[in-house]
Amino acid sequence: MPEGDSVLRVARDFRHPRWATVRLDGRRVETTVSVGKHLLTRVEGGVTVHTHLRMDGDWTVIAPGRRLPRRLHPDVRVEFATRGPDGASGPTALALRMPVVEVLATADEASVVGHLGPDVLAGAWQPVVAAERLLRDPARAEGGAARPAQRRRSRFSVSEAGAPQVTTGDTRRGRTHWVSGRTGCPCLRCGTPARVVAEVPGDPERRRTWWCPSCQPGPSPVS
Repeated sequence: MPEGDSVLRVARDFRHPRWATVRLDGRRVETTVSVGKHLLTRVEGGVTVHTHLRMDGDWTVIAPGRRLPRRLHPDVRVEFATRGPDGASGPTALALRMPVVEVLATADEASVVGHLGPDVLAGAWQPVVAAERLLRDPARAEGGAARPAQRRRSRFSVSEAGAPQVTTGDTRRGRTHWVSGRTGCPCLRCGTPARVVAEVPGDPERRRTWWCPSCQPGPSPVS
């Protein structure tokens, strides 16, 4: 995804019935900001393209002159074809299987992400503030709490080459997660068999949840 590069200009193609008539041709991509699984792509003129990955969405970038495989064409929801200051074709960013696509005023971004807590990967994240918020609601599911250890693991996951979504710091096969994906297998911390529920009641994203019954409490309903 073009990020923070003011020389790129975007020509849009929204393959979404609600936004098919929106025109962003010739506008400058100012920046792309991630908030959890939300992506806010800010375009000159005070416009933001908001996408949310949920479980299946994906942004991919293809180099100039390359084409997306034909089998993936039905999956495209947004296409940003870019050009440099000299008019030459730049990379193309494509949103595939994107369940949420919205176009809104940049000034209104809080309407789609304002309800979220601090992003553990954000530079301004403050562990003391996160702890205070957690203590206000001790019954909240632990998966929603932004703790220092979670931040370290998340930063490792996005910064270490070849280590996507690694939470243990160990990139060896079968050692990348403490309990996630390890149903019936031992927790890598204490050895207790991990458990899983297909869906936490009340979770709008219907995510599976793994946990160690010795190290963690069971999943709580999402209010």
